[in-house]
Parts: sequence; structure tokens; C-alpha cells
Amino acid sequence: VICTMDGGGKLIPPFRFAIVEEGLFRGGYPAPRNMRFLRRLKLRTVISLVPKQPKEVASYCLAQGIAHHQYPHIDKLKDSEGFSEEMLNAAVAQIIEICIEPTNHPVYLHCLDGASATGVVVMCLRKLQNWNLSVTFEEFARFTRNHGIQKIESQFVESFKSEIKIPTKIPNWLWQGVRNTKLKHPTIKVRMLQTDEEKKEEREKFEDSVLAIGGVAAMNMNMNMTGGRGERGSDRGDRGGDRGGERGGEKRDSTLTTATHGTVTRQSFMTREMQALSLELEMSGPITPGSLP
Repeated sequence: VICTMDGGGKLIPPFRFAIVEEGLFRGGYPAPRNMRFLRRLKLRTVISLVPKQPKEVASYCLAQGIAHHQYPHIDKLKDSEGFSEEMLNAAVAQIIEICIEPTNHPVYLHCLDGASATGVVVMCLRKLQNWNLSVTFEEFARFTRNHGIQKIESQFVESFKSEIKIPTKIPNWLWQGVRNTKLKHPTIKVRMLQTDEEKKEEREKFEDSVLAIGGVAAMNMNMNMTGGRGERGSDRGDRGGDRGGERGGEKRDSTLTTATHGTVTRQSFMTREMQALSLELEMSGPITPGSLP
């Protein structure tokens, strides 16, 4: 046990207390003699991985204005009957999300002895950090009584791949503090939470793509229908064909201009086409069997 001194006496850290990363600490269940030490850490969050409600810790957190989270089913993996592996994975993912959110720091993560349950969560965090598994297992073993790792613990970490939500800002010790939305994590499914600016940029890209697709579709539809009408006009005679070709050319120009702005709708387009065709028939004179295509 490491003890330090201040003006009021000894500061005694919890059993197996250690620094995981800047702003993230681990250890055993804090006893009353450890509270003065924890106060010096100026904690914002405490995560308890214990089976029963930790009344002393909960009361301390309430009095100090510290956020407290309890996860009772990660105390020992082999005793988690009735709590599926998927549920365990989801719980660990939630704990990691709390640990990587800078606004929660400093965080104290603890179980009963500061070894197994806490160690499993830290190993999954190391996996998110892309640590080598053998190095991760060595770190875990340093906190256990027999300096080893059980098969059930190593298998849980190896198979852990629950989705983890990555906040818009991350601590420097996670991927050097840089979020790369284009790269996929090699072993864990991650989802990058978006800032307001990123959401706006993605929405603008989506709207631009929709307008572009709509404009091209409208242009193709108009060109196809105008071409068919031009053929009918040529069958009626030179005069009708010339008039139909001129009108078809005008409509192409109009459609190309309108489609560029993505404002053409099928309904308005069909209305204009019917009006133009009606006018053409009136100017061509009475319809006779010989004038039909």
C-alpha cells in the first residue's frame, strides 16, 4: 500500500490502485480510509463492477456530486449465469463508452479486488486502442493473485466485438486523439458520433446527390418523349415536321435548363406536353385517315 501525507494526515489509495491512462484510474473497492485519497483525484465519475449495491460508494458520490454507475454482472464471468454473453458484451461496451468520454474524466473504475472484473474491462479497452493481445494479457496478469489469466477471461476478450459509440471528442490516449471516420477498426465495431457540423455536411451532400439524380432522370424522360413526338410530326408533312422540330428543340433547351436546377416534376412536365400537343393538332387542321401516322 502506498501512503502519502498531506496537512491532515495519511492519504491511502484503494487496494491495487493504478493509473490506466490520463484521467482514468483503476483499483479495488474503496474503504472509508481511502475516501480522502479519492477526493484528491477530483473525480467526476465512479464505475462500480460489484454484485451488490455499494452503499458507501454511492453515498460518497452523492455527497461529492460525482456520477456513479453500477454494473453488477461483470464481477466474475463464470458466475454470470442467466446473463447472456451478448448482454455482457453490451455492458462492457457501455463502460468503455463512459471511460473514453473526456467530459466524464477523471474516472475511477473498480470492482471488489481491483483484479478480475476491472481487468476484463481494461483489456477490452486496450483492444479498442489496438494493443497486442499478448501485451494486454501481461498487463492483466500483473493485478491478479497468481499473476495469470483464466481461459474464460482471455476468450471473452478475444471474442469481444460489441459496437462502441465513439464521442465527437476523444482523449489523446485513444488513437492519438484523432478520429478517422474513413478507417474501420480491425477487431471491434465502432460507430462515430457526429458533430453538428458533420451532420450538416452529410445532409448537404445527400441533398446534392438527390437533386443531381432527379435532374438527370427528368432530362432523360423529357428527351425520350420529345423525340417520339418529333417522329409523329414528320409523318404529317414538312410543315408540321418543321414546326414540331422547332418546338421540340425549344422544349429540349427548356428541359435541360430546368433539369439542371433539379426542379422538374413529372406532373408539371406532362401538363406542358399535353398543352403543346393540343396546340399542334389545332394548327395542323382536321385529322383525316391519310394524316394519321
